[in-house]
Amino acid sequence: MVVTIKQSDFIDSIADSLQFISYYHPKDFIDAMAKAYEIEKSPAARDAIAQILLNSKMCAEGRRPICQDTGIVCAFIKVGMDVRFSDATMSIQDMVNLGVEKAYSDHDNTLRASIVRDPAFTRQNTKTNAPAVVHFDLVPGNTIEVEIAAKGGGSENKSKFVMLNPSDSIVDWVLKTVPTMGAGWCPPGMLGIGIGGTAEKAMLLAKQSLMTPIDMPELLARGPKNKIEELKVLQSLKPYTEESVLQNVICGQYKDGIIGNEKIKSYLDEDNIPVGSNTETYVALKAEIQNWRWAGVPFYLRTGKRLQKQIAEIVIQFKELPCQIFPFNANNFTNRLIIKLQPDETVQLYFLAKKPGDTNDLQPVYLDLDFNKTFKARRTEGYERLLLDVIRGKLTLFVRRDEQEAAWKWVEPILNTWNKLNYAPKLYTAGSWGPSAASALLARDGEFWHEELI
Repeated sequence: MVVTIKQSDFIDSIADSLQFISYYHPKDFIDAMAKAYEIEKSPAARDAIAQILLNSKMCAEGRRPICQDTGIVCAFIKVGMDVRFSDATMSIQDMVNLGVEKAYSDHDNTLRASIVRDPAFTRQNTKTNAPAVVHFDLVPGNTIEVEIAAKGGGSENKSKFVMLNPSDSIVDWVLKTVPTMGAGWCPPGMLGIGIGGTAEKAMLLAKQSLMTPIDMPELLARGPKNKIEELKVLQSLKPYTEESVLQNVICGQYKDGIIGNEKIKSYLDEDNIPVGSNTETYVALKAEIQNWRWAGVPFYLRTGKRLQKQIAEIVIQFKELPCQIFPFNANNFTNRLIIKLQPDETVQLYFLAKKPGDTNDLQPVYLDLDFNKTFKARRTEGYERLLLDVIRGKLTLFVRRDEQEAAWKWVEPILNTWNKLNYAPKLYTAGSWGPSAASALLARDGEFWHEELI
């Protein structure tokens, strides 16, 4: 169905939107700043965030500009193919310019115009803040969608552009470039990054990225949804130094033992193993992620061969309460969520429950979801799943090149330290859970591996 729109209505909408955004911050911005205030530890930073929120409230209530210097107006317009202007006498660019002029000359809330004509020579102020920068697409439908940005949302004053090689790190470039951009931007600053095949496409994408909702708290809380977000987590891992490797990384090598009823010979007695080899068959380490969401949360990882069980699992251990309402005598028990990936897929939640009857005693119990028992349908396994994902183009279980490089960049200081010091692995008995030093690694922080608590 064809929809008719009046030229004057379109112009008034542009003007009204510019007036609106001059004294109202978007809701996602307010929510993000409020969340940042809640989690910020620095008193000075909390004061700064509080001042921003207070200023925002005063501008909204008084309907006065958040900032007089409103910058270049950028308009992103999608025009439906079934839309018709009934009385149009000018182009969309001219309509937007007239809306800008109308908004910036409003007697009730006059905004400062900062756009100049003849920018290379006379640089005379247009006094209307026009012309605007307009991007528009012709799309299916019978509506017109307009996104208006001013005061930073597309302003060119702090833009940077670079041609990177495929092997270059975007994150490294951002970290190097932002400190060179100087002062002059009103806090808080927002970064919009565009990656395009051409300069103009990259700039457009960078502008459009500033229009998306601010969701950093949600991103950090929920974890990565895609490969770009996974890369952010890898690049947030605290790098190892030689000192931290010696303190937080344990490597081991199995010696002879028994697994089940089978006698296992030591690694050095295996076929084709060089005499005196220092090749590790076990690694345990402590890792940290350097962002506000995971600050202070230790991650303990371990992997090894010839252990007591062949298993892959994730154990999430919750913090202990500072005080216990009910008496409980067992040591070092905290609620835990265990996600077992191999060989059986199960989810177990361990917690404390009050014993029935006239008592306040607590007892460890757990809830168990066994996928094999709950879901009877056949499930794909191992490489069958990977091959099907390749055919379907699903990349969930695969890593990108930059992810792999970021992972190796984090691991290489460990390998370099071991090679430099000719580090000898700790011996552990085949059929055990690894060297005792791995238990000591956690005990130092008052923690235990999961099987040591069962």
